[in-house]
Amino acid sequence: VISNDESMHVANPALLRNEMHAQMATSFNSMYAGIKQYGLSGAYFNTSLKTNIAATVQYVDYGSISATDAAGNILGNIRPQDYMMQLAISRKYLKKWHYGFAFKYMNANYGNYKAAAISMDAGANYYD
Repeated sequence: VISNDESMHVANPALLRNEMHAQMATSFNSMYAGIKQYGLSGAYFNTSLKTNIAATVQYVDYGSISATDAAGNILGNIRPQDYMMQLAISRKYLKKWHYGFAFKYMNANYGNYKAAAISMDAGANYYD
């Protein structure tokens, strides 16, 4: 899909195009059991570098969940959360190719269990 939807680059950074310059995308999803997802993204085209740049933040709040031990005894409540920050860049190559890279920082907090990670996505797109 080739469109002006600025949030498409989260799935494939090569879908970030200069037509998305100065666009922002927001999202909010409310799901069952009090789970909520929030997203904010913005794109910019740097003419001197001929490079598209986008930044994204996504956050998931899983609401309040009972914390239990192995026997099922309730120990209290926790509020699990995930978030991801991404910086994406893309460029055009020849007439029909685009390539891009996204650098991500992810964090999860599930009560006593916490995790953090960094990752990189690379993508290419041919459009005729």
